[in-house]
Amino acid sequence: MGRRGIETLPRQLLEEARAIEVLLSDLEPAPEEMERYWDLSARMITLMIEIETFAATSRATSPDNPDYLRLRRSLRGIEGEATELMRTS
Repeated sequence: MGRRGIETLPRQLLEEARAIEVLLSDLEPAPEEMERYWDLSARMITLMIEIETFAATSRATSPDNPDYLRLRRSLRGIEGEATELMRTS
């Protein structure tokens, strides 16, 4: 991966997080799923802050950076839960 690709990783992660944040805000969960929805939303807010901080302080990073991988895994987990919640709503 060239230098330009490495520099865009934090920004790409932030863009993905923003897209998932929009997905969550557009969800209309069933009443029995509200607790799950609010838990997921709270975790997304916390993760978004972490990703914004990472993007601001890590302009260039490699795909195997432990912090990048941890944030990416967390984001994928929330994305999967949001997708599942969409199916049940």
